This record gives sequence, structure tokens and C-alpha cells, in this order.
Amino acid sequence: MKKQSQLRAKNSGQQSLFCRNFKTSNLSLTRKFFAFIFTLVLLLGFTGSVNAQTSYPAISQNWLQIFEDESIMMEISVQVIQCDSASDTAVFIEVFNETPNNDTAKFDLTMTNPDNGNTETATISFYIQGAHIERPECGSSDNGSLRLSLPSGWDPEKVELSVTYKN
Repeated sequence: MKKQSQLRAKNSGQQSLFCRNFKTSNLSLTRKFFAFIFTLVLLLGFTGSVNAQTSYPAISQNWLQIFEDESIMMEISVQVIQCDSASDTAVFIEVFNETPNNDTAKFDLTMTNPDNGNTETATISFYIQGAHIERPECGSSDNGSLRLSLPSGWDPEKVELSVTYKN
């Protein structure tokens, strides 16, 4: 009998040790799990903030034809764009001469701020070859006269653009 009680005492000590190790390992697993979740949340948050950054070029208004005259075979389209983080938002102007003859496109481009009604007008005179399209591109200084800076403080998504063609 004495042997059995000693064995039980020995076994109960082992069970106690096992339970203590199980609780400790369980606590360790819980800590590891929360550390993993915390790391995952940080990584997802970082990825989200990277994705939230603006990609360039940032197009506020895509190409929109604002003038077409079939009698002179000339089309004018505009785009509101910011090429990179260091540049101002600009209005790019595309001129399409549909005739086979070289010509000079002469027009006034009026920018209107719908928030306060302010306007700015630029007079453009651009020589273009026949059956040709000309427009500025980000990263190029070509066709600089077809690139206008948007006035400071104007909302690039709301600015209204119109053309008055001159013969």
C-alpha cells in the first residue's frame, strides 16, 4: 500500500509538472500568436499606406474633345494632369489637323474655376502639319506651348475648359 501511495504521489507530481509545462507552453503559444497577429496588422497597414500613395501621372480629367469644326477640319482636346510629385497640375492641349495641308491653329483656351467663377484665358497659336496630331507628354519638353499650368488653388477635377477658335 505504501508503495502505491508513493507512486501516486510521484505520478501526481509528474502530472502537476506536466500541467505546469502545458500552461507555460500554452501561454507561450498565445504570446506567439498575438505577436504574429500584431506583425500581420503592421504589414497590412504598411501595404495599405503604400497603396494609398498617389501614382503618377495623376490624371484629374482624361482627354476630352472640347472643340471640333468640320469646315476647317480642326479638333482640340484637353487633359488635366500632374506628371510627377514635383510638378504642378497642368492642362495638356491636343491639336488635330485633319486636312492634308499644314496650318496654324489659333484659339483662346479659357479655364473657369466653378467654385468662385474666376477665369483665365490663354491665347494659343500653334503651327501643325497636315493630317497630324500634336500634344505634350510627361517627361518631354516638346510642344511646350500646348501645356498650361493650372492656377494655384483650383480644383483640377472641377476646372471647366472651353475654346474660342480664331481664323
